[in-house]
Amino acid sequence: MTKKIDFDILRQINTFHNFSGAESRVAKERKLKMLRAFSEIAYLFICTGKIEKAIEVLDRIERITGQEPETYLYESEKNEPFNQPALLIARFKAIQAQIELLAQEYGEIASYGGDVNAFVESESGLLLPSHKLARSRRELADEEYGNLVEQKVKEYCYPEKGYVRIVWDLASYMINGQEFGFGDVIEIISKPVDEKLLRQKMQEAKKNGLLMSSNLQFGALECLIENDLIVSVAILPYELKRQFELKEMRSHQAGQDRKLLSELLQNIIANSPLDIY
Repeated sequence: MTKKIDFDILRQINTFHNFSGAESRVAKERKLKMLRAFSEIAYLFICTGKIEKAIEVLDRIERITGQEPETYLYESEKNEPFNQPALLIARFKAIQAQIELLAQEYGEIASYGGDVNAFVESESGLLLPSHKLARSRRELADEEYGNLVEQKVKEYCYPEKGYVRIVWDLASYMINGQEFGFGDVIEIISKPVDEKLLRQKMQEAKKNGLLMSSNLQFGALECLIENDLIVSVAILPYELKRQFELKEMRSHQAGQDRKLLSELLQNIIANSPLDIY
């Protein structure tokens, strides 16, 4: 099946963008802010039920502060806000932990919440949110699963515009005496995915639970990395959102950087914004 490629968006991609000075400043400021946020913790409550997210947070705290606080996983029974920015949801999680644990005998605690929203560019050019299926149903019937796979094949393997564009809004919120928020917007633009690979990834997602628990219903970034046709990567820290647009941060060079892509994957899985640029 052949599709005409729309090169307009690809022409906007710079091999090297010109904002290294601003990014360097943000990186230094964020590291100092994270040092304040993560230091002198007696008890840390990470608002997730997923151990891989907690491990990423703890690795970061140890890397930045050299400390290993006593840590617990915590999940509130109160439903988080739906269809809201990631930073708002991350803050809700951290605050809810503080409220619910206030009556318990821990003394002063630190709480950490993280969240990620995912968006896929539609044929009309709009970024449409993609939500976890687990929010609305417990499982898919065989026919529903088959329809979902065909929809993903159309979106990722034969997109009308000739490319795949996914955007993640990634945020975390730490309460440790004071409140600290962090966030990044991450964009990946890729050439179409091999259909056989996509079907394989969807089958894996059905087996490992990502079909229901992932915003994109499968390991989308893993699939794009393995497909090895990423055209560009853009990382826009929240600190620079008023100065620059996402398209200004696109870099073809970053799209070829396997180490960076691996780090982005871990950050997205852990709902944890970058501390290194």
